[in-house]
Parts: sequence; structure tokens; C-alpha cells
Amino acid sequence: MPDHHPVFSVTPTRSSVAPWMRLGLTCLVLAAATTHAQTRGDKAPGSYPNKPIRIIVGASPGGGTDIVTRIVGQKLAEQLGNPVIIENRGSAVGGILGMDIAARATPDGYTLMAVAASA
Repeated sequence: MPDHHPVFSVTPTRSSVAPWMRLGLTCLVLAAATTHAQTRGDKAPGSYPNKPIRIIVGASPGGGTDIVTRIVGQKLAEQLGNPVIIENRGSAVGGILGMDIAARATPDGYTLMAVAASA
């Protein structure tokens, strides 16, 4: 009698959470961490943020990443009492242009990058 063993295959499954929702959650965590110690009325002169915050979106305007980033940017601006500028820098090669701009920005905490997470 032949020896039969069951064959198990493990197939990776995609998360039930849509990529734009993962981006939104990531941005909200970032916004919460940034605003943890900040309140509108207690800014000392020279405290962060004292100039507009720029969020570079590595995608075209109107896409899911752009929409979620604009929503998060608006809430971040309300929490910080400071302007948040959303700058779309999509390119044909998956947002490399936006990542390059963010990588070359002064590392002062005023330039953030938003990209879509993929699984």
C-alpha cells in the first residue's frame, strides 16, 4: 500500500484592509505622534512647528494616496495650528521623483513623504 501524505500549500493572502486605508492609518499614527505634546495655545517662540509643514505625495493628484494625505494634512493643520502643504510629485516610475525630493530635503521635520503601502 503506497504511503499517502496530505499536501498542504500555503497561499499568501492579501490583507483585508485596502492599501489606502493602511496609508491613512500610518499617517494618523504619524500625526498623533507629532502632535502628542503640542497644543494650540502653548507654543513657545521658536518651538516646532514655526513654519509650514510640507507633505510630498509620490502619486498623481486625485488618487487614493492624495485624497487620504489631504484629509490627514487638514487634521494635522487643525491640531498644530500651522499650515500643511500637500505637494504631489508623481512620476512614471512609482513616485521616485517625490522620494528623491524628500530625501534631499533639510532633515528638520518639516518635510514628510506619503506613499501607498503595497502588500
